[in-house]
Amino acid sequence: MAAKRKFVVATVACVAVVAGLSGCSSEDDAFDGMSADDIAKKSFKTSKAADSFKVTGEGKQQGSTVRLSFAINKEGACEGNMSAGKQGKAELLVIDKATYLKGDDAYWKSTMSASGAAVNKKLDGRWVKSPSGGSGSGGSVCDRDDLFKAADAKDMERGDDADVDGQKAATLVKKESGGKTSTFYVATEGKPYLLQVETKGKEQGTTTFSDYNKPVKVKAPAADQVADVKEIVPGS
Repeated sequence: MAAKRKFVVATVACVAVVAGLSGCSSEDDAFDGMSADDIAKKSFKTSKAADSFKVTGEGKQQGSTVRLSFAINKEGACEGNMSAGKQGKAELLVIDKATYLKGDDAYWKSTMSASGAAVNKKLDGRWVKSPSGGSGSGGSVCDRDDLFKAADAKDMERGDDADVDGQKAATLVKKESGGKTSTFYVATEGKPYLLQVETKGKEQGTTTFSDYNKPVKVKAPAADQVADVKEIVPGS
């Protein structure tokens, strides 16, 4: 189901985290003596190790506003939703190495070669089930290995500390080719969780990380509510 996966990956990639982080410090600095890269590595390692967390994001993709919201647990299971303007809206569940998608008419029309009428007839409001891919059990959408890549924590500079939803945060800035600038906000109180990422340039978006260690329970849909992807896309 290449078309479906392409949209899912593109949606998440629009606001996905790519990290890297060189530094300055201030009085009573929680990261005193650490380079920006080291702060980033510590933050990514800590965030990745959390039992669970929530990711919300908004950005631009081909002129459309893309929004997503996912809650992810340590086992790689997750649940959430996403939308991309005329490309429609979809709910997503990942559990037991399977991905379940349920989209509206616009979503299926934008991701399937079949006509909307044909798709709706086959789906009839059901979830579409397919195997999860990626390096972790949840695939790229819910894979914390993809969200927190320690190998990307480089070439950063430390900026002035900031506030993210009432939480004090260290600011780490990464400038890349093409005029792209990503700013990472890391909690300076308590554990150094990643709180937010802002991207500016040709691609713009904001990703917020919250609800660390709050329970996330994901339940697969009932069998009579599920359609196998092979029923929808022959040969998939």
